[in-house]
Amino acid sequence: MDENMTDDRNMDLERLKAQWKDVSLRIDVLERENDRLEKEIVNNRIISYKQKLQRQALALSIVSFVQVTWCLPLTHSLDLPIWFGWALVAFFVMGGLMNNSLRLYLSGINLAVISAEKLAEAMCTFVDMRKRYRIIMGCMGVPLLLIYLYELSEFGDEYLLWGAVAGAVIGLAFGLLINSSARRYIRAIKDSL
Repeated sequence: MDENMTDDRNMDLERLKAQWKDVSLRIDVLERENDRLEKEIVNNRIISYKQKLQRQALALSIVSFVQVTWCLPLTHSLDLPIWFGWALVAFFVMGGLMNNSLRLYLSGINLAVISAEKLAEAMCTFVDMRKRYRIIMGCMGVPLLLIYLYELSEFGDEYLLWGAVAGAVIGLAFGLLINSSARRYIRAIKDSL
């Protein structure tokens, strides 16, 4: 009787060991699959934010180039100096080119082959480019805006002046919103690494 019980116990023990090994193998497979899915989710999130930044840069580039079309007619219709019209053209062309260069820089980042470290470096470079471009555009835009407001104040048309001020405030608000969303996308990419 003791021998049968020992044999039963040994069989039960062997069966439990086999089941444990089977469960352990399934857990290993599931952990590997879970790791793969986590990496895929992170990679898709990074791709999504990168595409949002690219679309944003493209939209800003298009808006800048469209703005060029009204610069010279506006200066002519308001009897502003022609050099001011050409300065506005240069400002918007430069803004369009800068935003396009940001878009092209992002499109050159191949997420399929780049390491997390290199992606972090690329994002730091992108952030530096954005800062430089904002400084350049600010240094050009503020004097142009002040000259524009001064020239409009010479007309004596108060509504025209306040309309220009309102336009400047609205433009600044949009710029701050766009900058905030871009910073949020960049931060999300960095946090995903």
